[in-house]
Amino acid sequence: MRSRGPYRVQTHGHARALGGLSPTYKVWRNMVQRCRRQVGAYRGVSVCERWRESFSAFLEDMGERPTAGHSIDRIDSAGDYEPRNCRWATAEDQARNRRSVRHLTHPDTGETMCLTEWARRLGLRKSTLHYRVTRWPLRRALSEPARVANRAAADLLGGEVEAVGEEKYR
Repeated sequence: MRSRGPYRVQTHGHARALGGLSPTYKVWRNMVQRCRRQVGAYRGVSVCERWRESFSAFLEDMGERPTAGHSIDRIDSAGDYEPRNCRWATAEDQARNRRSVRHLTHPDTGETMCLTEWARRLGLRKSTLHYRVTRWPLRRALSEPARVANRAAADLLGGEVEAVGEEKYR
């Protein structure tokens, strides 16, 4: 803290006059501004008072932005920006956290992932798994391995495909 006349100004080194704003400070500032304007997807979303009033409090709770590829993400997209509901996430992580993303729980293992992650795990295209899920029983859709049409395709898949809850198939 430093004094400026009768006022005490808290400094944190992230809003430098000549050096510009730090990436973490920009994330905080933009988050507060988005919620203050209350437009579009941010209507009804707010920032907790602790963070809204103090960048230092935000920094203490969240830490520095890990990389340029990370931004602030609300774990529960219907919730507010507050310490227990926020994390640093990549664009890929955030894409999986949208309300429109379908999550599937395997009936045998209880494991839950989005359709894209299941498709990757099973060695399937997303469209193939979507077809299976809408037409097959869920257990079969999430357990049956990819059908490999030829040896070249098998080599691309590493020679084996994992089926959840079962052994690997060659």
